[in-house]
Amino acid sequence: MDARSSSWRYLLHPQIRLLPVYIPMGLYPFLSSDIHPDGDTVIKIGKSSLCIDGHAHNDVLRSAVILNPNRSDWDYVRRRGFKFIRTYGVFPNIRDARWYIPLDNPLVTFRAWDIYKPFALKGKVYKWVCRSLSLAKLSKHFGDTLLIAQDEVPILTEIASKYVEIDPAKHFITLSSGTPGPSRKVTACLTDGAGYPIVFVKLGDTGRAIASLQHEFDMMNYVGCRGYESFEIPFVLGYEAGEAFTYIITRPIGNLRPSGYTLLPLHINFLKETYESSAGQHLVDDLVYELASRHDDIRDSLPQEFNAALAESIVYIEDAILQKGIHTQLSHGDFAPWNVYLTPKRLVLLDWESGKISQFPLADAFHFVMQVDLLVKNMSGESSAARSLAEGQRVAKLIGADLSYRQIVGLYMAYLVDVILRWFEDRSGQDSYDLDALQRGRLQALLAASHLYSDARSGITR
Repeated sequence: MDARSSSWRYLLHPQIRLLPVYIPMGLYPFLSSDIHPDGDTVIKIGKSSLCIDGHAHNDVLRSAVILNPNRSDWDYVRRRGFKFIRTYGVFPNIRDARWYIPLDNPLVTFRAWDIYKPFALKGKVYKWVCRSLSLAKLSKHFGDTLLIAQDEVPILTEIASKYVEIDPAKHFITLSSGTPGPSRKVTACLTDGAGYPIVFVKLGDTGRAIASLQHEFDMMNYVGCRGYESFEIPFVLGYEAGEAFTYIITRPIGNLRPSGYTLLPLHINFLKETYESSAGQHLVDDLVYELASRHDDIRDSLPQEFNAALAESIVYIEDAILQKGIHTQLSHGDFAPWNVYLTPKRLVLLDWESGKISQFPLADAFHFVMQVDLLVKNMSGESSAARSLAEGQRVAKLIGADLSYRQIVGLYMAYLVDVILRWFEDRSGQDSYDLDALQRGRLQALLAASHLYSDARSGITR
């Protein structure tokens, strides 16, 4: 089951102790490690009536989570006297939960859909329909409905109240369940009663998620004090690392437009400024040696098809860019349309958890093109490689990078080897890998780039 199915826990507390009632066996896997004989949170998933009055644990019960509640569930919640009662639409459903949209205020529900920015056409149509129906209080007919009742102030409200003035009775929370994987984090937006954002909270409770948040905080501090003119980042209100969980809380930036799927002049300005500001600081040579070392560290656990492609590509990368005087540059790391927004004069960049102070030049440009090609346009890796290299040549010229075609191909392969290795490193220790379409597309692109470089080195043109 997708880990997103249990992300509702962040609306209460990541460390809640569960007391299950009427849970179908098929949903037990994502609950089993959290069930405790002294649980203080009753959870009900199913159509049976919730009747636990007189239960041995009822005296210490602090919260209730009920999926698709019926009238008797509401009666129980009111009778129990919980102080904080909230309902959410879970989209698309509890098994693959991506968004938790508050349903207690039609205007908040309407505006909460603005925070959800799907990149696929199907998702955009789905959002438009749900958003249009929300003012008529019909959003509950999409996805599952989740009823959450608590005696204590919700943890996300408690966090936000340290930095901004919050009235728990007059604010609402929209939750994104985050990208699945070992570093998964959730992001919550706290809004006022009119649905306007007050703060964003990004929170993680696993070792890798905490390390990722620490790195993102460090990167935001680094770029935030250097006065870049081509982009800005959200203002960090607070950061706190704890044993149970770690969070970053930021202030929203208003009047933003979506990036779109094409590298515009504003994008080029960012790529040019980060390239020029890093000039002469570090050479890519250490990064090339690092790729070879990282591959050696995990080669025994990799699928053979990836092993062979990575080994060949590293040889070509060394030939193309090693000891050529090419310098590194600052990189966002996940420079993709869903992390990039536009103001009239510059970009706003979110999610710096994959950022690097010293990265291969053009990596952000390659990443932008490939994410659009593979995730939005469903192109093959081979087709994306051709488009990425054409864009790489265009961007190199616009930012003033003196790079030959062979060096651009080498840098493209270096970008691909880096992201492929990072994906496997994040899953180290697994006996097998569930390779998704994105990883297959990256492998296809790497093979295509290797063939192009081999031909270019041999003087063959296509």
